[in-house]
This record gives sequence, structure tokens and C-alpha cells, in this order.
Amino acid sequence: MSVVYTPASHTILNLSLDRILIYPPTRIGAVNITYADLKRLDSGEFLNDTLIEFGLKLWLNELRVEKPELADQIHVFSSFFYTQLNHKK
Repeated sequence: MSVVYTPASHTILNLSLDRILIYPPTRIGAVNITYADLKRLDSGEFLNDTLIEFGLKLWLNELRVEKPELADQIHVFSSFFYTQLNHKK
């Protein structure tokens, strides 16, 4: 297995699995980026919920460094939140 960890961006790249990126890697609610998600970055493709959530979480984590008081007032909900909320046990 080939794993690359970059502390500056808090990313893990696992080259042997379909899941290629976990962000942030040490938190509950991390976003898993797959090769299929990566293909959505090609010209003419559309972003999916996973890529949008990744971008928002990346932005929010950068904001935590620059303006922590503002970042504390923001929460990014996953698009899968409603599914979990509506799930009947």
C-alpha cells in the first residue's frame, strides 16, 4: 500500500484504494474523495455533493486559522445529513 501524508494540508492519499483522499483525516465527519469524485473535476463535468462538501470544509478549516471567532459561528452540514435525520430505526 502506498500512503502519502502531507501535514500542511492534512490530507492522506492512499494510492491502492478507491478512496484516495480523507479530509480532515482525524475528525468525525471526514469527507472521502474517490477516483469517481476526482473524475468530476475534468472539463465538462459537474461537481457532486462530496466535492462541494470537501471544498467547504477545506475553506472552513483555513478560516479557523485566519479568523477563529468567525469560524466558530459556522457549521457545514453534509448533504447526507437529512438522510440520517430522516432514517427510521
